[in-house]
Amino acid sequence: VLTVYQWTGTLSNAWLNGNNWSGGAVPDQTFDIVIPVTPNNPNIPVGGVSGLSDLSILPGATVTLNAVNLPITGNLIGNGGTIQGTGSFMFNGTGAQDISNVTISRFRVNKTAGAFTVSGTVSVTDSVSIANATSSIGGSGTLRLVSTLSSTGRIGRVPTGATISCAVTQERQGPALKAWYFFGSPITNTTVADWSEMSLTATAPLGGTNGVNYQIETERAKNFRYAEPHWPNYLDTVQKRGWRVASTNSLAPGEAYCVFLRNNLPSSVISTSGLVKTGSTTFNLSSTAGSCGALPVVRCSPTDQGWNLFANPLPSQFDLNAVASTITGPVQSAFYTWRQALGKYQVYIPSGNYAGFPTAEVDINSLGNARFLSSSQGFFVKATGPGGSFQITENHKSGVPSTFVRTAVTSPSTEKFTFTGANGEDSDE
Repeated sequence: VLTVYQWTGTLSNAWLNGNNWSGGAVPDQTFDIVIPVTPNNPNIPVGGVSGLSDLSILPGATVTLNAVNLPITGNLIGNGGTIQGTGSFMFNGTGAQDISNVTISRFRVNKTAGAFTVSGTVSVTDSVSIANATSSIGGSGTLRLVSTLSSTGRIGRVPTGATISCAVTQERQGPALKAWYFFGSPITNTTVADWSEMSLTATAPLGGTNGVNYQIETERAKNFRYAEPHWPNYLDTVQKRGWRVASTNSLAPGEAYCVFLRNNLPSSVISTSGLVKTGSTTFNLSSTAGSCGALPVVRCSPTDQGWNLFANPLPSQFDLNAVASTITGPVQSAFYTWRQALGKYQVYIPSGNYAGFPTAEVDINSLGNARFLSSSQGFFVKATGPGGSFQITENHKSGVPSTFVRTAVTSPSTEKFTFTGANGEDSDE
């Protein structure tokens, strides 16, 4: 019969001091534990704690976890509480387990039997990892991958056979500056129309309180797709050199959009709903022959041919070196991301050979960890002929911190993109 111990924090925040517990002794993993709000929040050290059974954190309470992969065989009931620190819980009970309503840095699911579920909203500030094929994540709740200016929560490699069928919210936050951004979503079964809250078309003030929506005017569009076959085609002043206004296009993982965001939006949270992407994605490139016409009506450049715009399809940063190893056919082994702050592109070349790339046109590998591309990040790849492709797979995910390519300005006013949906597993799109 399990006995419930409650944290009192009478003397300090030391988990291993029995005087800080209602039972007068340090509980082991045969006890259920309740953490209320106290002056001294508990600190679970690296050593000395073998594991936990059920852990209940009462509203407003905080636990600091420094132990890595601390076993928990019962449920984690968050009640809106917080688990912070550099450590992680490892759910490895043989029965059914649940995590609910908590903000947590990271946790790992490593089960050989019994279901693992998410209830309420579980906000992850660092990472969720899945150990094996029998550690699927389900439930009626939502995994929220929290994004700040310095980091974004992620889902680590999903092993073959494992699934994530609970809802997932992927956030992407950046400075709220009037600027163009290239980004996509790891959520499936959505369309550009789901970004309606973003006010993708320009507005103008009327009397300082109202606005006029210029959506019917193509020249005012603020959301574009890039279609390589159209690089020589001119439709109007904005739909040229491959760019086309996005309206009813599907918003599938791997597809990138160029979106202009303003810092005066009434809401800073943008949402779409669908299935979160896991598994592999194959990207097929095109290089379409065409002519720009003769002077003085030249509307393009021959160098426009072969450019393809994609986005990270997975809810995690990935390693461009690993992706480059999957390139087949006539494809340039280089990855370009737009840097609004400098008004030009950053290029990353896995081989490290930047000869022939003029710095006046591209910003060569200027960001730290440019090798690792952030979740939701859009990027260009150039095909030098038809028939090229590359893949992004679960094995390409990385835990190395990466920088979402955005403007360099830091401001307390921010935009946040939120992509929400129940999860399914896809492969080879």
